[in-house]
Amino acid sequence: MKEVRHYVEALQVGFEEVRKSGSILLKTLLDVQTRIEPKKAGLRKLPGTVLKNPASGRIVYEPPQSAAEVESLMNNLIDFLHAEDYLNPILRMAIAHHQFESIHPFYDGNGRTGRILNLLILQKESLLDLPVLYLSRYITTTKGEYYRLLQETHAKGLWKDWCLYMIRGVSMTARSEIMLVKSLRALMQGSAQQSLPPSLHEDRVRGEGARHIARHRFEISGAVGRRGNPPQGKEGENQLLHQ
Repeated sequence: MKEVRHYVEALQVGFEEVRKSGSILLKTLLDVQTRIEPKKAGLRKLPGTVLKNPASGRIVYEPPQSAAEVESLMNNLIDFLHAEDYLNPILRMAIAHHQFESIHPFYDGNGRTGRILNLLILQKESLLDLPVLYLSRYITTTKGEYYRLLQETHAKGLWKDWCLYMIRGVSMTARSEIMLVKSLRALMQGSAQQSLPPSLHEDRVRGEGARHIARHRFEISGAVGRRGNPPQGKEGENQLLHQ
């Protein structure tokens, strides 16, 4: 439960910083990772980090080693997040996530920080008002494909396959979350209707009861209605990243 609490705190910190500044800074990611791993906070300073297959012990990826290179690459990533170009924001998120995990900037908490970074990018691009798009579930339930595509993009430059994987994740997750919100809205409407006095049930819901339900409908639908339609798109052998 402590790990879950730290994750929620990190997500809240990140969203609040982006809400205030409109930007994702290196400090933002450092603050997020500090909440996730308080005892292992900060960019890597020492060489020697390698990622191994947990079953065989074979090294499957060696991220940048020097502290100067790690910091330089992270600054380049921040510049990419704020580039004034015409790149689709979902593609920017997909590319940035891969680059972040490739840099592997922290001793621990890279996977969780990277998944929060996805949401912060969507927030910065005005595609997400609240942190309700739970991409972590999609990534963890397709973990084998996630790690395979991470490594194949490293080795073969298969950016198309990687980007389609991430686009599909946003689309599937958005649809799932919209269905969940609609179910919650229907449940709240039913509960509100049942709690009304009998006199207000004679002609369905009237007066203050109708306004009460309408207010709940507006509050919930507003959380998802401002984001528009999701984009369309079509631990296995190689576990590259620590969670």
